[in-house]
Amino acid sequence: MKIEKIICKRGFALTLKFDNGEILKADYTKQAATWKKAANKAYRKLADPKAFQSCRIDGGDLVFPAVKIDGKTAYFDGASVYADCPKPKTRKPARKSCLSGFDGDTNTPTAATDPADIGTTISATDLMHKQFAPGLQFTGKWKDFLGEPRPNFRMLISSSPGYGKTTFCVQFANYLAANFGRVIFFENEMDDSRTQDVFARNAKNPSTGLDINFSCNTPDKIRRLLKNSKYDFVVIDSIQKSHFNEADLGIIEEEFPDKAFIAISQVDKKGTTRGSVVKQHEGDITIEFREHGIATTIKNRFGAVGREFQVF
Repeated sequence: MKIEKIICKRGFALTLKFDNGEILKADYTKQAATWKKAANKAYRKLADPKAFQSCRIDGGDLVFPAVKIDGKTAYFDGASVYADCPKPKTRKPARKSCLSGFDGDTNTPTAATDPADIGTTISATDLMHKQFAPGLQFTGKWKDFLGEPRPNFRMLISSSPGYGKTTFCVQFANYLAANFGRVIFFENEMDDSRTQDVFARNAKNPSTGLDINFSCNTPDKIRRLLKNSKYDFVVIDSIQKSHFNEADLGIIEEEFPDKAFIAISQVDKKGTTRGSVVKQHEGDITIEFREHGIATTIKNRFGAVGREFQVF
């Protein structure tokens, strides 16, 4: 399915018509607010509606404008800004958008169009100059505990029952929804009345950007809901009660690369993860509860490990 026409452009919301007649909206309004404050100059330029709306169609794909920043050309692919030398010697960087994260997304990234492609090699020097999405500007106790994670971070939380992992997630989800984007909380451990009690104690005035779902209790149902919505953060309580097998968590994270995932895992009385669901999972942040009400960072690519957070 290719884009046939950009029907209208208003602000940071683009209305697109595809060659099968389908019409979709790619809305970057929320991202634009973050771009305007970003330290990255390329993002600040993209925050200008006129620059953003200079996108065009090339070969059925949406191509965003290239901007010159400090002698380099920055390209926007709909998710991240990539900086490269103005005149690449052997190849051009991918410039086309795969519209990842938006409703009806059936495209795949255009960086690897050759079936024989085996990936890209980049020098360490170029990697150090590459522009990535800025981290979430956490403040206060959240910054002390987690640092400034990337917008699509992966977090795994585990503990024995009753130690506070769901309570922590409620507090964290409400903080994310109030400050950084929309959150969907898949609650398959407790019914709605028990969940209401947890929210009453930890989020008396929950953010309007926080939604709770009690019926998506399989990876397929969660996947279908995410495909038809625009949530920035996904909380799964728990991966065992949501019937994830060993591979499901990694697969669903790869399918939605622009979303952040916070997954809760059950452990038995000996502290061993129940089942083999997360043995192969590689996340950015791992949190354990070794004491009642105290979360501890065991792994954190964005901050220090061994940090403690008082949940209750």
